[in-house]
Amino acid sequence: MTQTSYRQLAQQYMELWQKQMSAVLTDREFIQSMLEMMQAASSGGSRAHDAGRRPSAHAADSPGAANERLEQLDYRLRMLEQRIGALEESARKTKTRRRSKPAG
Repeated sequence: MTQTSYRQLAQQYMELWQKQMSAVLTDREFIQSMLEMMQAASSGGSRAHDAGRRPSAHAADSPGAANERLEQLDYRLRMLEQRIGALEESARKTKTRRRSKPAG
């Protein structure tokens, strides 16, 4: 593959990823499931899963809790975007340095 085709493939991947993230961020059930999974992972396991039941719906659906979770998800997404931007910038700088070095 040429450098251009890798670049095009990376661009297509990022566009698809952005579309997927936009769709996911509007799906409350998905967000709730992801938050439960992250909480379970950080606590060593899900007590709700071990008990064979899900946490009560009214606690998870309170507007304050939902807004806080969305804000946390938004923050994490922005941090990931910054990290990706930094990686892309680093790759561009590396590529520029390689081009400017004389062959030899």
